[in-house]
Amino acid sequence: MAADLIATKPGVMCVSAQALAQLTLPNGESRSHGATATPEQLAQAQAGGCIDIQPGITVNVLTARKNTSVVSYQRPGSTTVETFVVPNIDFSPVFTDDAAASQPAAQTQAPASAPTPTPIQAPAVTPATPAAPAKTATPAPTVAAPDGYHVTQRAPGLDGDSIELLEDERITPALQKQLWGTGASEEGLPGNDPKPLVKAQLRLVSASGAIAATRQLDYPLARVEPAPLHGLPGPVLFLTVDATAPMGSYSGPATQILMPARQSLDPVQYTTDDGKTSALVLAATGKAAWKISPSRKGGADEIQQVRCSPDFDKKDSTGDDDDFVTRYETYRFFDGKWRLAQRQHSGIWESDQEFPKRNMFP
Repeated sequence: MAADLIATKPGVMCVSAQALAQLTLPNGESRSHGATATPEQLAQAQAGGCIDIQPGITVNVLTARKNTSVVSYQRPGSTTVETFVVPNIDFSPVFTDDAAASQPAAQTQAPASAPTPTPIQAPAVTPATPAAPAKTATPAPTVAAPDGYHVTQRAPGLDGDSIELLEDERITPALQKQLWGTGASEEGLPGNDPKPLVKAQLRLVSASGAIAATRQLDYPLARVEPAPLHGLPGPVLFLTVDATAPMGSYSGPATQILMPARQSLDPVQYTTDDGKTSALVLAATGKAAWKISPSRKGGADEIQQVRCSPDFDKKDSTGDDDDFVTRYETYRFFDGKWRLAQRQHSGIWESDQEFPKRNMFP
């Protein structure tokens, strides 16, 4: 997928996570790409609030997945970059076996590459019934950023709330993309600006424009995107903080889960078999990776995390792979909680290897 694409036709991106869910199958495939959406589903999606993308507008792709992409879009006249999740549209109508070439052409927007996310969906096509015109979402109230910051992302919350990500005012979308994963510091700024980068912040802004909560993050760069997790009681967000160090294989982006319905900026917790709770943090490093998988028993999607580290319990080092231990973790959501199941084996795993097969995870 190209890094930057220009929309040559008008299209729509829906701001609502529920709207996206109406057009996404449990396995993550887009109904607008691989299956048929009913008129009722399309109407529900459009009622979630959509943004019209006019010809000539640049839409950037931050993350390209198999069937959806996280894209960013800056409205004309706005200084804030908003982010969305859109199905990957192939710019042609979706046909079923008994719906033939009499279909009208699909009206779509072009995806592209960029900094981060917020729930949405792009134009969808049914085999027989064209979708009704999309409504334009009501803009969230603008709240001034603290000195030295600017709002780089805004994600919809509950009852008109919004979750905003603030970063150093010198960080542009292009610069964030350039610095991501490098152990960002002021040394990466153009012009050799000596002023240290400020740490990123999250804030919860009410529908009236009041700041309900704030949270300072540990590093300057972060991203917020809709989490493509199916089967949960409400939409969730991934907050990814770039904790990459300039050197070493044990640092990298760390992802937490936020639940806007809780009207809180605190990360989701998980519970172990012995009842202990901790923040659910997913690591992507030279020796750690994670992925989302459909549940093997039905219900909400599962998250699988693999982590490798030195075996500190081993007394006699042999200088080989047995000096390491690899942990296989599965996070499952049931009874209203995330729960952790895990096992470990001797041996090394690194991120340039294939992700472990599913039967390695409990």
